[in-house]
Amino acid sequence: MRKGKIPDYDDPKQITYGIIEFDGEKCIRCGACTYPCPARTVYLPQKKEGEKQGVPYSEELLPGVIPCMACGDCLAACPKGAITMKRGFRVNHPYFYERLTQDEELTYPHKY
Repeated sequence: MRKGKIPDYDDPKQITYGIIEFDGEKCIRCGACTYPCPARTVYLPQKKEGEKQGVPYSEELLPGVIPCMACGDCLAACPKGAITMKRGFRVNHPYFYERLTQDEELTYPHKY
């Protein structure tokens, strides 16, 4: 591993968080994507009386900062394929954990 500094997780120049997108047409609003999220960043809005259930969403901690690790657990849990990964998680050089970077296109693990 290269030498580097510990990143400031609130600085967008040092950390690029994952961005997930929910397709409201495909989503059946079952909430299956909210349970496996290790960062607890996927939420299903409260259903209001007389209204249709809302589409899941990710809440921003700070402007442009969503604690998504781009692990893909929500994608794997979605029975309708309504979630896409727009951007992966990345710790920018010269900071530690460079080995955690992920390609722009999320790929599922291989079976061995």
